[in-house]
Amino acid sequence: MSPSFLLQLGISAAFIAVMVAVTAVARIPRATPPLDDTALRRLLAEDYPETVPEAVWISRDGQAGLAASGGAALVAYRLGDGYVTRDLPWADLGRARRTDRGVELLFTGPGGGVAHLIWPSAVPWPPERL
Repeated sequence: MSPSFLLQLGISAAFIAVMVAVTAVARIPRATPPLDDTALRRLLAEDYPETVPEAVWISRDGQAGLAASGGAALVAYRLGDGYVTRDLPWADLGRARRTDRGVELLFTGPGGGVAHLIWPSAVPWPPERL
């Protein structure tokens, strides 16, 4: 084996080791703080700058939130170690699935996902708008 081949093999092995180390570190989840009114409004302002929420509701566990803006429902929910936002017509909230823990909103299409809102069974769904 030539010295240039061994040098190239050594450099390649070093780069592979670095990539494996970066991948291992990248899989460590970050702590995600629960949503509150301020955090939900800030998150929605970043993703929907042209809308102003009229009212917001936060899931009891702080892992999801709902906002009313015009005829739209803006939903933010935890996915992985961050939050994602989705929008849907307010009328579509009535088709959400009620579970023993709360409400499940299923989003289809690119990015999809399921938002779980821990919603007390005594409180009507969808919430009454202010």
